[in-house]
Amino acid sequence: MTIHDIQKDSVSFVCCFISSLHMSDRDDVVHSVLNRYITFSYNPPHNRHTVLAAFVLSSQSQPNCKVIGLATGTKCHPMVKYPVRGEALHDCHAEIVARRAALRWFLEEIARHHDSQQSPWICLDSKSGKYRIRAGVRLWLYISTLPCTPICFFRLYSSISTS
Repeated sequence: MTIHDIQKDSVSFVCCFISSLHMSDRDDVVHSVLNRYITFSYNPPHNRHTVLAAFVLSSQSQPNCKVIGLATGTKCHPMVKYPVRGEALHDCHAEIVARRAALRWFLEEIARHHDSQQSPWICLDSKSGKYRIRAGVRLWLYISTLPCTPICFFRLYSSISTS
């Protein structure tokens, strides 16, 4: 499967990045996300749109980016569709599910680090006694389309500035 195949499967890829970062860094992140995504057998239903989101770590000391959370999704379920036993997620936005996956990865990485005292991504801060991302490691958020939140901020800003 190629990037062209993914695009024709109704996943749109619009990438927004901070312009001060090097193009090669951005390209590496995007390629890491897309290459990871195409390893899965998921295809959106015909004529349906889905959002792809991922959390990625990059470092000058590591040859490849590390995708630590990846998800697709587009909506919240209405309250009337909540399962009685809690066996489904309420918020299925890709960014939320990818964040949950990234948090799980961080917890697992802390456990691995605790056992072996080695991780290229995290370290134990001797001053605070807490784990942190190593110096030189960047955390990226990739979203294939603009999130809903900027619209909310624009509305909030508009209402504040007119009052």
